[in-house]
Amino acid sequence: MTDYQYLEPKTIQQALEILADYGGEARVLAGGTDLILDVQHHRQQPGNIVSINLIEELQHIVLTGDELRIGAGVTFARLSSSPLVIQHCQMLAEGAGCVGSVQIRNVATVGGNICNALPCADSAAPLAAASAQVVLASLDGARHMPVVEFIQGPRKTLLKPGELLVEFIIPVKPACSGSAYKVTTTRKALDLTIAGVAAGLMIDPADKMVLDAGIALANSSPAPLRAAEAEAHLKAKPFSESLIAEAGEMVAAVAKVRDSALRATAEYRHDMLKVLARRALTAAYERAVLKVRELEI
Repeated sequence: MTDYQYLEPKTIQQALEILADYGGEARVLAGGTDLILDVQHHRQQPGNIVSINLIEELQHIVLTGDELRIGAGVTFARLSSSPLVIQHCQMLAEGAGCVGSVQIRNVATVGGNICNALPCADSAAPLAAASAQVVLASLDGARHMPVVEFIQGPRKTLLKPGELLVEFIIPVKPACSGSAYKVTTTRKALDLTIAGVAAGLMIDPADKMVLDAGIALANSSPAPLRAAEAEAHLKAKPFSESLIAEAGEMVAAVAKVRDSALRATAEYRHDMLKVLARRALTAAYERAVLKVRELEI
């Protein structure tokens, strides 16, 4: 067994100092649901492990002005049940609820999920569709970038040595907005997502016309993918079955799916993306309409 140090900083500053000292010879452990397995199966040699589980500064879910700010150390259990997340980014709460089992959701964190950068990460598509940004901290300061830019491919991100992902910033949409995340899996327990679609819609309170849209695909490309053409197609149009069917075709068209002997063929994934897009868009629209009606009461 390889020897390594296990370090537990109590603050972000302490964590950054440790990462600066060790450079590339340290791995950050958040929930550890992936890292521990990788070490056990000798897929990774961790060098030194820096646990960030005791850093309270990474545990927040707060609404600040027109931004929802979520700490990287927030678990999926908290994310899926947070009233603020459900109200302002329900697709992210639903994505969090899709992760593993209850036991895994009680440990796994949103920051770890994004930094692992696996195509099947259920938080990536909702964050991408919501135009969320990551906040990366180092001893030199902080930098922001969109989630869709941060994740470059499977297990590849733009995180630099000495940096720590500390927070996600999600722009808050107007009250006349709704979102949803729909996935398909082979069973309802621990299996990974085969394909998924996250969709957010903003509608006109007066005539229910679609004003804005955000759509992203899960496990349908090496990195989270926005369906920009489908988003543009929905804008300034009345919501209808034919409209979402057309958008579904556009969503599937941008996918970069592949055959998997363990899970599904590319053809199945491609066809399911059309279905999932229609389901996600319909649910998002219905939730937006419901919010409008609540405002009118």
